[in-house]
Amino acid sequence: GTWTIDTSAPLAPQVVSVSEDTATPGDKITSDNTLTVTGLAEPGSLVKIYDNGVLVGQGYADASGNYSITTSALADGAHPLSVSATDTAGNESPKVPLGTWVIDTTPPAAPSITGLGTDTGVQGDGKTADNTVTVDGKAEPGSKVVIYVDGKPVGEVIADANGNYSVTTSALADGNHPLSITATDTAGNQSLATSLGTWVIDTVAPAAPSVTS
Repeated sequence: GTWTIDTSAPLAPQVVSVSEDTATPGDKITSDNTLTVTGLAEPGSLVKIYDNGVLVGQGYADASGNYSITTSALADGAHPLSVSATDTAGNESPKVPLGTWVIDTTPPAAPSITGLGTDTGVQGDGKTADNTVTVDGKAEPGSKVVIYVDGKPVGEVIADANGNYSVTTSALADGNHPLSITATDTAGNQSLATSLGTWVIDTVAPAAPSVTS
Protein backbone atom coordinates (compact mmCIF):
# COMPACT_ATOMS: atom_id res chain seq x y z
CA GLY A 1 0.00 0.00 0.00
CA THR A 2 0.91 3.64 -0.08
CA TRP A 3 2.17 5.18 3.12
CA THR A 4 1.99 8.91 3.76
CA ILE A 5 4.85 10.35 5.77
CA ASP A 6 3.87 13.46 7.73
CA THR A 7 6.39 14.80 10.22
CA SER A 8 5.10 18.38 10.27
CA ALA A 9 3.12 19.55 13.26
CA PRO A 10 -0.11 21.37 12.44
CA LEU A 11 -0.47 25.05 13.14
CA ALA A 12 -1.49 25.90 16.68
CA PRO A 13 -5.27 26.18 16.93
CA GLN A 14 -6.93 29.57 16.89
CA VAL A 15 -9.10 30.35 19.90
CA VAL A 16 -12.30 32.29 19.29
CA SER A 17 -13.88 32.11 22.73
CA VAL A 18 -13.66 30.58 26.18
CA SER A 19 -16.90 30.46 28.14
CA GLU A 20 -18.58 30.92 30.44
CA ASP A 21 -16.81 33.81 32.20
CA THR A 22 -19.51 34.61 34.74
CA ALA A 23 -19.96 37.96 36.53
CA THR A 24 -17.29 40.24 34.97
CA PRO A 25 -16.44 39.15 31.39
CA GLY A 26 -12.71 39.03 30.74
CA ASP A 27 -11.50 38.63 34.33
CA LYS A 28 -11.21 34.81 34.01
CA ILE A 29 -12.97 34.34 37.37
CA THR A 30 -16.00 32.12 36.98
CA SER A 31 -18.54 30.07 38.89
CA ASP A 32 -18.84 27.72 35.88
CA ASN A 33 -16.62 24.69 36.57
CA THR A 34 -16.73 23.45 32.97
CA LEU A 35 -15.25 25.73 30.32
CA THR A 36 -15.97 25.51 26.61
CA VAL A 37 -13.27 26.53 24.11
CA THR A 38 -14.22 27.26 20.50
CA GLY A 39 -12.05 28.11 17.51
CA LEU A 40 -10.37 26.89 14.35
CA ALA A 41 -7.81 24.14 13.86
CA GLU A 42 -6.57 21.84 11.09
CA PRO A 43 -9.62 19.94 9.77
CA GLY A 44 -9.85 16.48 11.31
CA SER A 45 -7.25 17.24 13.97
CA LEU A 46 -7.76 16.25 17.59
CA VAL A 47 -8.00 19.40 19.71
CA LYS A 48 -6.91 18.95 23.33
CA ILE A 49 -7.38 21.20 26.36
CA TYR A 50 -4.78 20.98 29.12
CA ASP A 51 -4.97 22.16 32.71
CA ASN A 52 -1.40 22.73 33.91
CA GLY A 53 -0.29 20.05 31.44
CA VAL A 54 -3.00 17.54 32.33
CA LEU A 55 -5.55 16.64 29.63
CA VAL A 56 -9.04 17.77 30.68
CA GLY A 57 -10.94 17.76 27.38
CA GLN A 58 -10.62 16.82 23.72
CA GLY A 59 -12.58 16.60 20.48
CA TYR A 60 -12.14 16.72 16.72
CA ALA A 61 -12.19 19.76 14.45
CA ASP A 62 -14.78 19.34 11.73
CA ALA A 63 -14.20 19.38 7.96
CA SER A 64 -14.12 23.18 8.04
CA GLY A 65 -11.72 23.25 11.00
CA ASN A 66 -14.29 24.42 13.55
CA TYR A 67 -14.12 22.95 17.04
CA SER A 68 -15.95 23.32 20.34
CA ILE A 69 -14.48 21.44 23.29
CA THR A 70 -15.69 21.42 26.90
CA THR A 71 -13.48 20.55 29.84
CA SER A 72 -14.31 18.00 32.48
CA ALA A 73 -15.46 19.49 35.80
CA LEU A 74 -12.67 21.59 37.33
CA ALA A 75 -12.10 21.95 41.07
CA ASP A 76 -12.27 25.34 42.71
CA GLY A 77 -8.94 27.12 42.38
CA ALA A 78 -6.53 28.41 39.72
CA HIS A 79 -6.20 26.55 36.41
CA PRO A 80 -3.53 27.44 33.80
CA LEU A 81 -5.23 26.29 30.60
CA SER A 82 -3.84 25.68 27.13
CA VAL A 83 -5.03 24.09 23.89
CA SER A 84 -3.29 22.16 21.09
CA ALA A 85 -4.14 20.31 17.87
CA THR A 86 -2.84 16.85 16.92
CA ASP A 87 -3.10 15.83 13.26
CA THR A 88 -4.00 12.39 11.93
CA ALA A 89 -0.32 11.43 11.80
CA GLY A 90 0.04 12.12 15.53
CA ASN A 91 1.99 15.39 15.24
CA GLU A 92 0.98 17.82 17.97
CA SER A 93 1.05 21.59 17.51
CA PRO A 94 2.53 24.01 20.04
CA LYS A 95 0.15 24.69 22.93
CA VAL A 96 -1.79 27.96 22.91
CA PRO A 97 -2.08 29.43 26.43
CA LEU A 98 -5.57 30.46 27.51
CA GLY A 99 -4.39 32.17 30.68
CA THR A 100 -5.06 31.15 34.25
CA TRP A 101 -8.74 30.72 35.02
CA VAL A 102 -10.04 30.81 38.59
CA ILE A 103 -12.97 28.52 39.34
CA ASP A 104 -15.07 29.64 42.31
CA THR A 105 -18.36 27.82 42.87
CA THR A 106 -18.71 28.73 46.56
CA PRO A 107 -21.16 31.51 47.49
CA PRO A 108 -19.87 34.09 49.95
CA ALA A 109 -21.22 34.28 53.49
CA ALA A 110 -24.32 36.41 53.89
CA PRO A 111 -23.38 40.00 54.77
CA SER A 112 -23.48 41.04 58.41
CA ILE A 113 -25.15 44.22 59.62
CA THR A 114 -23.38 46.67 61.93
CA GLY A 115 -25.61 49.71 61.46
CA LEU A 116 -29.06 50.49 60.13
CA GLY A 117 -30.49 54.00 59.90
CA THR A 118 -31.99 56.43 60.07
CA ASP A 119 -34.71 55.11 62.40
CA THR A 120 -36.40 58.36 63.39
CA GLY A 121 -38.77 58.60 66.33
CA VAL A 122 -38.56 55.53 68.57
CA GLN A 123 -35.24 53.77 67.96
CA GLY A 124 -35.54 50.15 66.92
CA ASP A 125 -39.23 50.19 66.01
CA GLY A 126 -38.55 50.09 62.26
CA LYS A 127 -40.70 53.16 61.65
CA THR A 128 -39.05 56.18 60.12
CA ALA A 129 -39.74 59.52 58.47
CA ASP A 130 -36.55 59.07 56.41
CA ASN A 131 -37.48 57.61 53.02
CA THR A 132 -33.94 56.33 52.38
CA VAL A 133 -32.46 53.58 54.54
CA THR A 134 -28.68 53.16 54.92
CA VAL A 135 -27.19 49.79 55.85
CA ASP A 136 -23.61 49.40 57.14
CA GLY A 137 -21.81 46.11 57.68
CA LYS A 138 -19.24 43.55 56.63
CA ALA A 139 -19.16 41.30 53.57
CA GLU A 140 -16.60 39.39 51.50
CA PRO A 141 -13.99 41.93 50.31
CA GLY A 142 -14.66 42.98 46.73
CA SER A 143 -18.16 41.52 46.70
CA LYS A 144 -21.14 43.46 45.39
CA VAL A 145 -23.58 44.18 48.20
CA VAL A 146 -27.17 44.70 47.04
CA ILE A 147 -30.08 45.90 49.15
CA TYR A 148 -33.57 44.77 48.17
CA VAL A 149 -36.88 46.39 48.97
CA ASP A 150 -40.05 44.42 48.28
CA GLY A 151 -37.79 41.91 46.49
CA LYS A 152 -36.39 44.47 44.05
CA PRO A 153 -32.80 45.83 44.08
CA VAL A 154 -32.73 49.49 45.11
CA GLY A 155 -29.06 50.07 45.95
CA GLU A 156 -25.66 48.46 45.60
CA VAL A 157 -22.02 49.02 46.52
CA ILE A 158 -18.72 47.12 46.39
CA ALA A 159 -17.33 46.06 49.78
CA ASP A 160 -13.85 47.50 50.33
CA ALA A 161 -10.61 45.56 50.83
CA ASN A 162 -11.50 45.04 54.50
CA GLY A 163 -15.04 43.95 53.71
CA ASN A 164 -16.71 47.14 54.95
CA TYR A 165 -19.71 48.46 53.08
CA SER A 166 -22.32 51.19 53.37
CA VAL A 167 -25.26 51.11 50.98
CA THR A 168 -28.29 53.40 50.79
CA THR A 169 -31.64 52.66 49.19
CA SER A 170 -33.24 54.86 46.60
CA ALA A 171 -36.18 56.96 47.84
CA LEU A 172 -38.98 54.71 49.13
CA ALA A 173 -42.68 55.41 49.01
CA ASP A 174 -44.64 55.63 52.23
CA GLY A 175 -45.77 52.23 53.44
CA ASN A 176 -44.42 48.88 54.62
CA HIS A 177 -41.20 47.63 53.00
CA PRO A 178 -39.54 44.24 53.66
CA LEU A 179 -35.78 44.83 53.36
CA SER A 180 -33.00 42.30 52.71
CA ILE A 181 -29.39 42.34 51.59
CA THR A 182 -27.07 39.96 49.71
CA ALA A 183 -23.41 39.76 48.65
CA THR A 184 -22.27 38.53 45.22
CA ASP A 185 -18.61 37.60 44.79
CA THR A 186 -16.41 38.31 41.76
CA ALA A 187 -17.29 34.92 40.25
CA GLY A 188 -21.01 35.72 40.35
CA ASN A 189 -21.95 33.51 43.31
CA GLN A 190 -24.67 35.10 45.44
CA SER A 191 -24.95 34.67 49.19
CA LEU A 192 -28.09 33.88 51.10
CA ALA A 193 -30.14 36.97 51.87
CA THR A 194 -29.90 38.68 55.24
CA SER A 195 -33.32 39.95 56.32
CA LEU A 196 -33.55 43.46 57.74
CA GLY A 197 -37.17 43.09 58.70
CA THR A 198 -40.06 45.22 57.50
CA TRP A 199 -39.58 48.97 57.67
CA VAL A 200 -42.45 51.42 57.72
CA ILE A 201 -41.84 54.66 55.85
CA ASP A 202 -44.03 57.54 56.98
CA THR A 203 -43.12 61.00 55.70
CA VAL A 204 -46.56 62.57 56.22
CA ALA A 205 -46.85 64.91 59.18
CA PRO A 206 -49.98 64.46 61.29
CA ALA A 207 -52.70 67.04 61.15
CA ALA A 208 -52.26 69.95 63.52
CA PRO A 209 -54.06 69.35 66.79
CA SER A 210 -57.40 71.03 67.19
CA VAL A 211 -58.08 73.13 70.30
CA THR A 212 -61.48 72.76 71.87
CA SER A 213 -60.99 74.90 74.94
